[in-house]
Amino acid sequence: MSHKLNKREQLAFDTLIALLVSMKDGSGFAVSEAEHNAIKNTFGIDLKVLTYRKKDVDTFVRGKVGHLVFIKPFSAWHPANSVNAHGYFPYQVKTLKSTEGE
Repeated sequence: MSHKLNKREQLAFDTLIALLVSMKDGSGFAVSEAEHNAIKNTFGIDLKVLTYRKKDVDTFVRGKVGHLVFIKPFSAWHPANSVNAHGYFPYQVKTLKSTEGE
């Protein structure tokens, strides 16, 4: 049985599949704001919440390279993109920087 997906749902599926393949291969992956929102609205997965920002990481797991690059506001190929943040999944992070007051 085949389901008909709208454009946003198709974008979410395609982006999530490409993201998983690139992370498995150890390469980085750029996620546009539109792709991020499509995944968030379709699957309830907020990649910005699930990943750690580089400034919050103390040490990384050796060999677990590749990270998300959140770009804003255009798609990955657009020359006017600006990198908003880098995201790392928990399996890539060995230790986090301690927060003040602990």
